[in-house]
Amino acid sequence: YIKWTITISNKGPNDATGVTVNDILPEGIIYISDNGEGRFSGNTWDVGNLISGDVKSLDIICYVNKTGHFVNVAIASGNEDDSNETNNQDSQEINVKPAADLSITKESSKLNYNVGDMVDFIVTIKNNGPDAANNIVVKDIADSLLDIVSYSSDKGSFSDDGKTWFINFLDNGDVATLKYKAIGKSAGSAGNKVNIISDVFDPNLNNNDDYIIINLIENAVNLNKLINNNSVDSNIVKTAFASQSNSNGDVLMKVTGSTIGSLYVLTLVFISFLGISNLKRK
Repeated sequence: YIKWTITISNKGPNDATGVTVNDILPEGIIYISDNGEGRFSGNTWDVGNLISGDVKSLDIICYVNKTGHFVNVAIASGNEDDSNETNNQDSQEINVKPAADLSITKESSKLNYNVGDMVDFIVTIKNNGPDAANNIVVKDIADSLLDIVSYSSDKGSFSDDGKTWFINFLDNGDVATLKYKAIGKSAGSAGNKVNIISDVFDPNLNNNDDYIIINLIENAVNLNKLINNNSVDSNIVKTAFASQSNSNGDVLMKVTGSTIGSLYVLTLVFISFLGISNLKRK
């Protein structure tokens, strides 16, 4: 966000009437609100009357929706003749550095897998602009329950362990996708986090991380063996679970594991017109 402060003064010797200040905001600087004496509407501050020696000020709050170099010019005028019009105008310049709002998401084709299954992940990043991003780094912190076995992408390269994805350049609006496979080593809930950063300022860090949890489940085991080991009448148990038995009459079951704007203050100084002088933006 940017706050422009305009200050106007009348050094006399006479009072001034019908005083206005015309302040046309540059393209890319968007008006939000104002606070001060008089009324600001459109591009004009209606100051009204300004007696000799009087001073008035106005704050204009804006946000920036593009990057680059901006010049803001303010011009004062009134009903009376001004003996010194050289100080009836002032300007202020600002530079807004490039910015790229990078976002990242991580998905899996499903959330429940058996231990030993191949788990599929898709990581998608996008540059929401307004500028290009370079030297992008994506960190993929895999859970210890997972072993990464392969990975591929339509852009960039990878570290030797496959946990870091590097992309040199991503233009405004561009999308890149990473696909990789991992094997579930043991039962439990496997959390997986991804994070994205670049060398370019990111105005929105709330979409730079994503997190997904998948469940790794043990394969079906032969319940008959468990029953025999615990001296239970297997015939009774088999009958009770007959609808879940296999062709050998064994009853099967599955065991599951437990499983986030800075404010720039700009100053403009205007120095007098007719009965009006020292128009300042600070």
